[in-house]
Amino acid sequence: MDISRLLLMLLIMLLSMTGCTALVVSDVAQGGYTVSSADAGIVRKIHQSFSADRALRNADITANSVDGRVTLHGRVSSRTIEQRAVKLANTVQGVRQAVSRLTVSSH
Repeated sequence: MDISRLLLMLLIMLLSMTGCTALVVSDVAQGGYTVSSADAGIVRKIHQSFSADRALRNADITANSVDGRVTLHGRVSSRTIEQRAVKLANTVQGVRQAVSRLTVSSH
């Protein structure tokens, strides 16, 4: 897991525990924008789901959510893993739609 993603996840977790209604995410999360507490919770739950899934726990996937519309970024080893990530993200409460911007690569 790269350090920027780890720091972002830690920041989201800490702020969600303090009851903040919004947090400002810098260029670490695709150029900087305001993320609602609901979207931060969605991202946290997606990452928790991926961590609990044997096929996805070591995948290089970052989730972003805006108004419940989730975009998955990163690199995965197969289309099967990509489809599994999208399917699992779509099961998270609050997700309106999850789409993949994942790169499939065997390297």
